[in-house]
Formats: sequence, C-alpha cells, structure tokens
Amino acid sequence: MFYKIKGVDTDKCNGCEKCVQICHHSCFDMVLSGNNVVAKFINPKTCDSCGDCIVVCPVENTAILLKSANKNKEGYVVKIDGETCDACGKCISVCPEKNIEIVEENGNIFAKIIDPEKCASDGHCTFCCENDNKKYAKHKK
Repeated sequence: MFYKIKGVDTDKCNGCEKCVQICHHSCFDMVLSGNNVVAKFINPKTCDSCGDCIVVCPVENTAILLKSANKNKEGYVVKIDGETCDACGKCISVCPEKNIEIVEENGNIFAKIIDPEKCASDGHCTFCCENDNKKYAKHKK
C-alpha cells in the first residue's frame, strides 16, 4: 500500500458525515471545531485504508488527508490501465492537480493522466478506483 489515511482537514470538511456513515471500522466521529461540527479521524489502528471515505467525500479535492506508507514517493507517477478502466470519472473528481481526463483511443474509453510531470502522486485517485487499475510506476523526469 502506497498511502494510508492520516486524518481530516477540518478547514475543508463541510460536516456532511458521509465518512462517518460509510466507514466499516468506525474510524471517524463528528466533533465540534470552533463553531462547526466536522469529521475527525479517531481510530487509525483499525483503519484498513479502503478509501471509501475519499470516494464519498463531497468536498472538492477531498477533506481526507493521506500520508505516504513509502518514505520516498518522489519520482513516482500514477499509471492507469486503459484495459480495465471503466471511465467512471471518480479519479478526476479527487485529483488535486486536475490532471486526469477521459479519453477515447482505439475504441476504448478510459481515464488518462494528462501530464506525468504534474502528477502529485498523492494517492487519492488510487483509493477511489473500484477496479484497482491504478498503479505507481517510477517516472523519469
């Protein structure tokens, strides 16, 4: 696993409770932060980093924070398998760089990284992929 769930950006969280509702391991709870009720990551030891919380988070670029499980992610880029991608577009909605698009090539419609140099390698797109078709590959700049 390249990334693990680290927490919630309480400045971005809108308090919708979707992460609390979908989490199978009760890793999130709602807490008061200033004048707002927001999600808090309370149970990291039981989290299996399934990514369901990232998929349901309606906040643009998601309020769920990730940490690298690999100490050296620099130089890596996400590679999308065009054969198994179903072009659902979930990866597009969570990409902080807006660096993924849906393309058609040789009769196949799939998601594709626009510019490997701009890939943030932040892991959000790999978490939201239900087909598990995104892998990390060493990218030579």
